[in-house]
Amino acid sequence: MQMLNRDTQSSAYLLVILSGILLWISWPHTGFTLLIFLAWVPILLAEEKIASNRTFFFWLWLCFLIWNTGTTWWIWNSTGPGAAGAIMANSLIMCLPVAAYRFSKKYQPLPLSLVSFIAYWILYEFIHHNWELSWPWLTLGNAFATQPSWIQWYKYTGSSGGSVWVLAVNALIFFMIKRYPQKGTVPLLKRTVFPVILVIFPIAASWLEWKYAKPSDQKTSQNVVVVQPNVEPYFEKFNTDPEILTDRLISLSRSVIDSNTRLLGWPETAIPAQGWEHEIDSHPVFRKVFSFLELYPRVLLVS
Repeated sequence: MQMLNRDTQSSAYLLVILSGILLWISWPHTGFTLLIFLAWVPILLAEEKIASNRTFFFWLWLCFLIWNTGTTWWIWNSTGPGAAGAIMANSLIMCLPVAAYRFSKKYQPLPLSLVSFIAYWILYEFIHHNWELSWPWLTLGNAFATQPSWIQWYKYTGSSGGSVWVLAVNALIFFMIKRYPQKGTVPLLKRTVFPVILVIFPIAASWLEWKYAKPSDQKTSQNVVVVQPNVEPYFEKFNTDPEILTDRLISLSRSVIDSNTRLLGWPETAIPAQGWEHEIDSHPVFRKVFSFLELYPRVLLVS
C-alpha cells in the first residue's frame, strides 16, 4: 500500500511538470497552439492525487515556473536579478486561483468547482491587467496571437474570451475523464465529442468571418501606422538624448503618415523623458510631440 501511494504521488508530480511543459510549448512562439486545450488537464488530475496542500502548492509553483521561464526568459536581457524575481513572483501569484479552486472543491460538487476555477482564473487575469504589477504576456487568450483566423470574435470578448475558452475546454475534458474513468464505460466518441465541438465551433465561426467578410475599399479606408525605431533598447536608448530619439520617431512617422491615417502607434517607453503631469505641456520633449500632432489633427497617437 505504501509503495502504491508513493507511485501515485510520483505520477502526480510528473503530471504537474507535464502541465508546465504544455503551457510553455503551446505559446505562440512554438506553433503548437492546440496543446493549450490540454495543458490544464494534467494539473487538474494531479490536484486529486496530492493530499498535502503544502506539497501541492510547491509543485504548482514549479509548474508555473516552467511556463514563465520558457515564455518570458527574454526579460533577462534587461536585468538578471530583476528577471529572476519577476518570474518567481509571477509564478507564485498564478498559484492563487488554482489554490482557491482546490479549497472550493471541499464544499462544492465537481461541475460547480470547475466553473469556480474558471471564474477564479479570469478574476486573477483581470486584476493582473489593472494593477501596478500588471503582467499581460501570459494571459491565456494570448496563446492565439499567431492564429487570428481563429479568434475574430475577440472584437466582442477581448483576450479574456479566449481565456474562458481555453479553461472551459480543459475543464470539460477533465470532467469527462472523471465521469467516465474506465475506457470501457463509454465509447471514446462520447467522451470526446463535446470537447471537440467546443474547440471547433468558435474556430469555424471565426474562420468563416475571416474568409468571407467583405473587404474594405483600400483607397478610402482609414489606416494605422506603427513606428518602431531601430534603437538598441537596453543601453543606447538610455544613453541618447531624449530629444534626439523623439525627433527620430517624429521623422519616421511623417515619412509614412498620409491623409487616411487615423491611428499612430509608437513603442512602449518611446519617449524616455521624465516630467510632472502638470508640467508636460511645457516640457521640451513632450512639446515636440504635441507640435507634431497639431499638424495631423485627425491622428490619434498611442504610446
